[in-house]
Amino acid sequence: MDKQLYILRGLPSAGKTEVADIMVHGNDDCVAHAIEDFFYDEENEETVFDPNKLPEAYADCLKRVEESLQDNTITTVVVHNIFATQYECKVYFDLADKHGASVRVLSMFDGGMNDTQLEKISLNKWRKRGISSKRKSWEINVYPHRNNKSKRKPSQEKPQMVVIPYEALVSLTSNRKKHRR
Repeated sequence: MDKQLYILRGLPSAGKTEVADIMVHGNDDCVAHAIEDFFYDEENEETVFDPNKLPEAYADCLKRVEESLQDNTITTVVVHNIFATQYECKVYFDLADKHGASVRVLSMFDGGMNDTQLEKISLNKWRKRGISSKRKSWEINVYPHRNNKSKRKPSQEKPQMVVIPYEALVSLTSNRKKHRR
């Protein structure tokens, strides 16, 4: 069975969770994981973010992704976090390599929105300054086997960005509950 790991990346509020939910909806052999799952309170159906627990959240996400890659009933694993830099992605590339999974990176970047718009719709209370900081650190290429120090201009890079308007995602997801595993 071929395993596929999708690394879904984008700035805060760009729509990563909605896209991940669309990808797993109706697919019993597909699961999605994110650090925000660690903070999700199922009883109240809300995310209660605690920055002091970020190291635990990252470790938990990595553990769940690895468990999914080991599960023979799962063929597709989606991990959706910000992943602004190659460094943040490398551990997932390493996991995929360890478990014989191929990797695809889907980059939403900012979903076609500016930092003020992203702040306004942020469910995790991201502030404009934090979003701007992630935007400034954004690396176009996160594949570890490629050199990110290239002097090429971004316009010469192969397109990697998928832009899906937030309104389109909302209309697709408004009539169904989020599927979490």
